[in-house]
Amino acid sequence: ESYELNAIDYLVKPITFPRFFQAVNKFIEQKKESQPVVAPLTLAAQRDAHIYVNSNKKHIKVAFQDILYIESIKDYIRIHIPNQTIITKEKISEFEQKLPGHFLRIHRSFIVNLKQVTAFTAQDVEIGEREIPIGGSYKREVLGRLR
Repeated sequence: ESYELNAIDYLVKPITFPRFFQAVNKFIEQKKESQPVVAPLTLAAQRDAHIYVNSNKKHIKVAFQDILYIESIKDYIRIHIPNQTIITKEKISEFEQKLPGHFLRIHRSFIVNLKQVTAFTAQDVEIGEREIPIGGSYKREVLGRLR
């Protein structure tokens, strides 16, 4: 029956840890082989990575590399870029899902672009002159990613 179900491995009780470990490794290796290979973004593609945000009935193109940090104000967010702040009606948790991996939620009201961080302490992150607090529930992940 396990062959009909395309089982990766079959364990018989009592299961020893080495045998369980072997089965898990077999599963991981098979999954690696079956996943499609995705080419990394080229430098040009990374430079062109952007998002359109709706602000004052206009769709504004914002390059991810230009975003310093994002601030939440209830159902709105402020996107801080050099020399400008864009306000759009969207929840920070929904906007967070649209961001690439170099953005990190550090507080319930703030997401920062890790590439723009100039300094940090255990309590805050600095982007230029702006100090942004690190929330207690985010502290472990934030400090882990920044170190």
